[in-house]
Amino acid sequence: MIGKGLRRKAIALLGILVGLAGTSGTGNAVTHVGGEIAGTETWTKDGNPYVATADITVLPGASLRIEPGVEVRFKRDINDRHGKNWFDLEILVQGSLTVRGAPEDTVILASAAPEPRWTDWQGIVVVGKDARADLAMVRISDANTGVKAMQGGTVIARGVTMKHCGYEGMAFLGGTGDLDDVTMVRIAQPSGSSWGIRVDTKSNVVLRNSSLVDTRNGMLVTGGSTARVERTMITLNDGVGISIGESNLTVLGCSISVNRVGVMWTGGPSVAFHYNNLFENADFDLLVRGYQGDPVELDFTNNWWGLTNLSLIEDRVKDATDDPTLGATVRLEPFLTKAVAPADSIPEAK
Repeated sequence: MIGKGLRRKAIALLGILVGLAGTSGTGNAVTHVGGEIAGTETWTKDGNPYVATADITVLPGASLRIEPGVEVRFKRDINDRHGKNWFDLEILVQGSLTVRGAPEDTVILASAAPEPRWTDWQGIVVVGKDARADLAMVRISDANTGVKAMQGGTVIARGVTMKHCGYEGMAFLGGTGDLDDVTMVRIAQPSGSSWGIRVDTKSNVVLRNSSLVDTRNGMLVTGGSTARVERTMITLNDGVGISIGESNLTVLGCSISVNRVGVMWTGGPSVAFHYNNLFENADFDLLVRGYQGDPVELDFTNNWWGLTNLSLIEDRVKDATDDPTLGATVRLEPFLTKAVAPADSIPEAK
């Protein structure tokens, strides 16, 4: 019963999110933007719509603030030979970017094309240890990667939605992220492989109270990174809900269901994965794959598997018990006998 209820909730959420569409502007004259910002600049909705015809680069020590209701549209297929990607436009942040939407006045960053594609622009790229993007109540769509933090860049996100992006909603490559109430939906070109959130290259990310829905694959944590995921729904993905490799991951109070594989572990430090709902994934709820190192035991105790029979739960898990070449076994007991509800208190991982 709980599985059907969560599936209905996920499908309803997907319908709402897919229905979100960018506004078409206020009818005012277009404000063309692009080039370097060396001081302090603020954009308000009085200038709507803003149309980018070149990369927007916030230089080190500079700041750009985007106020509620602003709509920024990016021209596609412009080879300006600047920024991190020469062939499409981006907001390159080397200083400070603050985007402050409001519940009834969301900021929109999207393609300027009448019929947008999945990769019409490159998204927000935050590069360097002094670079920071602080985003609130923003809708980002039609980008290759909605937001990318590299080489020490920091992203703070509250109430941010990524939709119709080609490869990732967010990517951290040696970056830091503090994410709350983030929604990823329809992240993937029809013929491509993608992630709602990719945490790679010794990044450090916290994700809370969020949804990764229909993103091809939900979340990848790899490359010596550290991530913590709390009270997040990961569902309706064609591939893997969460993939963990050579990284530290804590997952608490999450629901991971109706994916092809719920959780895939490929090696590295053990995972703190407790008080989650992990069930009704098509192939496996938990899959150990490709690990041939020293024998290890993975602690997946105190989770709800949608079942109360240990033998049936074990059928949903593939580890060294099924294939001795895998080298890792999973400890399941004790397991929860009822689903974790959003209002439940979640013990701290030990």
